[in-house]
Amino acid sequence: MAPVTFNVLLEPLDEKMVHHLIVVPDKIAAHFIKGKGAPRIFCSIKGNPEFPCALNPRHGRYVIIASKQLIRQNKLHVDIPFEISIRHDPENGLARPEELNEVLEQDPAA
Repeated sequence: MAPVTFNVLLEPLDEKMVHHLIVVPDKIAAHFIKGKGAPRIFCSIKGNPEFPCALNPRHGRYVIIASKQLIRQNKLHVDIPFEISIRHDPENGLARPEELNEVLEQDPAA
């Protein structure tokens, strides 16, 4: 699936561990949801390099948790819309290290 690009807002929270969320519209999130849990995706904010993350179910919607580092790196501000692109992570966050792939190719028993 090709990346889906849309505009969002940074939403502040008053919680101990999570301070900001990026809410993914239901119509877009529906394309990524397959069963329960938090599907792994790749995100790009403002055309910057992709990073792995998850679509987390939270209070009846799907969100991307925005760390302080992510906010700082992308110069995000509450109430200022920004562009985000998301796409499926084909490895579901479980990419094998290159070294393991090489061993598996060389050793049939492995």
